[in-house]
Amino acid sequence: MPGYRGHLIGGVVTFGLVRLCLSPLMQAQMVNELLCCALTLLGALFPDVDIKSKGQKIFYSLAMLIALICFAKRAWNSLAWLGFMCFVPLAVEHRGPMHNPYVLIATPWILAQGLEQLFPHLQKLSPLYSVFFIAGALSHLFLDFGLRKTLKKFIPWDFK
Repeated sequence: MPGYRGHLIGGVVTFGLVRLCLSPLMQAQMVNELLCCALTLLGALFPDVDIKSKGQKIFYSLAMLIALICFAKRAWNSLAWLGFMCFVPLAVEHRGPMHNPYVLIATPWILAQGLEQLFPHLQKLSPLYSVFFIAGALSHLFLDFGLRKTLKKFIPWDFK
């Protein structure tokens, strides 16, 4: 069970591996590279958003920034969904839904749909960004539980 530094190191390694696998599909632009790396690191911290942690501070700071953008753009529906999404981690127990791989996979896709309404120019890139976030989040599970327990969360079979 590493702390946030261990999860960040795992996120950097994960970014490198995913970037290597997706290199034929990605354009080598510095801004894109930095954003994908940042999203992988955010994903690596995300599962601990349900406890007092560095990740929680980062995510709620980002949520405040997005809320201000929603307010400025008068995007009331997006603001309402953001409020709901910020409430959920506070209402669940640690290592509950936020450590469920299916929730970790669904969350960035749902968030991407909302952010595309605010930033339509990101629509083409949001699947790529979601892949990096999900990879970071799954690296968190791997570091918390190890390979066997992480796989068991996907497929509840008995591995021998």
